[in-house]
Amino acid sequence: MPLSPAFRERFQRLQRNHLLVALILAGLLVLWIASGDFLRAQDEPPEAPPAAEEPAAFRVETSVSRAEPHSPVQVVQGELLPMREVEILSQINAHLTERPVGWGDVVKAGQTLFKLDPETRAAELARAEAALKLSQAELKGGEVLHSKQLLSETELLRLKSAAASAYAERELRAQQLRYSEIRAPFAGVVDRLPAEEGNYVQVGDSLATLVDIDKLRLVAYVPQQQVYALRPGLSVEAKLLDGSALRGTLTFVASRAESSTRSFRVEAQLENPERRRIAGSSATLSVQLADQNAHRLSPALLSLGEKGELGIKSVDDEGKVIFLPVEIFSFDPEGVWVGGLPEEVEIITLGAGFVKAGDLVNPVDAGQR
Repeated sequence: MPLSPAFRERFQRLQRNHLLVALILAGLLVLWIASGDFLRAQDEPPEAPPAAEEPAAFRVETSVSRAEPHSPVQVVQGELLPMREVEILSQINAHLTERPVGWGDVVKAGQTLFKLDPETRAAELARAEAALKLSQAELKGGEVLHSKQLLSETELLRLKSAAASAYAERELRAQQLRYSEIRAPFAGVVDRLPAEEGNYVQVGDSLATLVDIDKLRLVAYVPQQQVYALRPGLSVEAKLLDGSALRGTLTFVASRAESSTRSFRVEAQLENPERRRIAGSSATLSVQLADQNAHRLSPALLSLGEKGELGIKSVDDEGKVIFLPVEIFSFDPEGVWVGGLPEEVEIITLGAGFVKAGDLVNPVDAGQR
């Protein structure tokens, strides 16, 4: 059946529309393929992003410290002891007949302290002296006979032996008699008197304790890190609990440390002209060391290093933080004297707690704030 003109025109219009759509789709496909080839052809990396700016150096305040002459003092705790102390013991068995001294008496060297009953010791000494004279006379006669070959060598030796025994017996009896009167071996103070008149004492019994406090000894123990600067002859001062002080000289520094504490025993001799009864008490010993250059700092500037050592933080020529260990010489409420630093050093006085060794800083003079 033949198509009507209207239908034919409508059909032709639809064909033209479909052709247009196909052409558009084909064009988009060509563009998509071309863009993919262009991206695959790029063989250069994209430009790197701009680098982040380094943070600004931390600002710290510093102050230049210069070394000054200083006389360091080393301080340790110690115990005061008498210069000499002796416990007087009985050397014989006898009754105590006289005690002419009392508790706390000051006695001179050689002064009589006790008298013991000599009993028969004087008679025994007299008998021993007579026996000695007889033996010596017999020996003298024997030597004359021996020179004339009228006495054998053996008999002469027997006479010599008898004379020697008689001499020893006489000395023993004399010593026993001397023990009946006891004298002070040195000048001092009678500190204890456990024996009373009338007591029967035996060999080894304690009769008294005598102490010499005209001078005192102070014994202390110094840590091994602080002993190197000490030597006998240095001036010392012992501060007592009541605030007073005694002066003297360091007399002894041990050559070997105590195995239990690793500290060294030191002794000082102190003058005690007033004979103050302070032996046995504690005291603070200050040893005057040799003069040397040191820096006086505030204790707040001290800090601990990585190994636990004490030191300060400084700034080098490149503006970097460095840690410098120090040695404390002495201290007081106003500051501390330290050694081990250069003659002139730039110390961080503000901001040290926020930086560490190796950090780059911007130092500002504390006097220019």
